[in-house]
Amino acid sequence: MYILTKNKIIDDKYTVQFFLKKGDYAETYRVQNGNKETKFLKLFDYSKLHRTQFNNEGDILEIEILKQVKHPNLVKYLDSGNVIIENQKLAYVVLDFISGETLADKMKRETKLNPYEAKEIILGVLNGLNYIHSQQIIHNDITNLNIMLDLSGKLEIPKIIDFGYARFLKQSNKEFQKEGLNLFYTANETFNQVFSPQSDLFSVGALYYHLLEGLPPYFVEISKYKADKIQLEEVILEERRKPLKFSEISDEQTKAIISKALQPKTENRFKSAKEFIQALNGELEIELSVPEQKENKITPKSTKNGQGFSAIAGMQELKDTIKLDVIDALNDKERYAEYGLTIPNGMLLYGPPGCGKTFFAEKMAEEIGFNFYQIKPSDIQSK
Repeated sequence: MYILTKNKIIDDKYTVQFFLKKGDYAETYRVQNGNKETKFLKLFDYSKLHRTQFNNEGDILEIEILKQVKHPNLVKYLDSGNVIIENQKLAYVVLDFISGETLADKMKRETKLNPYEAKEIILGVLNGLNYIHSQQIIHNDITNLNIMLDLSGKLEIPKIIDFGYARFLKQSNKEFQKEGLNLFYTANETFNQVFSPQSDLFSVGALYYHLLEGLPPYFVEISKYKADKIQLEEVILEERRKPLKFSEISDEQTKAIISKALQPKTENRFKSAKEFIQALNGELEIELSVPEQKENKITPKSTKNGQGFSAIAGMQELKDTIKLDVIDALNDKERYAEYGLTIPNGMLLYGPPGCGKTFFAEKMAEEIGFNFYQIKPSDIQSK
């Protein structure tokens, strides 16, 4: 059951031709304007939108972003507004009609694309991303479903569509969401809701691999994990610790480019879409194996004399928190870094005198194997 029916007139300007697609919070239709020109209309149900999909003024973020961007490799904004249908307030955005198909539809027929065609599509996607990144916007959902191939001219032009997960880079991570994203296309750090331009570049690397190999990189069968998203994320991250496999279709330079784009650590990926483009155009040489940067690994000292947490009766919740956020992060720094997590710079224990704050801090130092110094304000007081 769809909200709009054929020949329904929206805002006295657009006549519905037929339904195209239904999502969690919006429906897409093909419509005609007053000049009988075909357009896309996306209809938003306010009640189904997530709080992160609004800006501070209460406007739908996707529409506001679409108003701001204009590039040959992006879907084009034309109009927007609000309508009341059956006593329900809805928002709509009208986009220029793209005569063609999604990349996903094309891949259903062809499975794999030839290297030249795949490269041209990826270059088009990167040109679009290079522009929106310059506008301090990240797309967050680059997949074969969200790339439309415009077939109206002599050349096939890839266009990025669906800005439902797009956000301004300046926004807090709390205003980013990962529910509903295709995990095979998303970077490791996004599993912890850390999004950046490098996350988009990871997705482009995954798309490039998919176009050439017929499956997303590090693909695993996910049907048995649908009820447990945390376990699914762990399985995918574990798969990504294995070497990336290529068929014979890709040359060494292409393998190197894709491998660099899919690096687990953001600092080892391309620094920008422009750099990615330069590599594809042969202006930048990429080695197949990206050397891991040497890090000063923090190794906890051997536990000092003392019982550590075993000397503390109770406080199990606090012990578990410290073990997860500090002790395990010290012992397994690389794995925590995959999620964009680091140890805290400090912590505050609060409570009335005599509740065990100092005692806990002393035993925590014993548990980790660190030195413990108790310093009072009077010890450092100075005129």
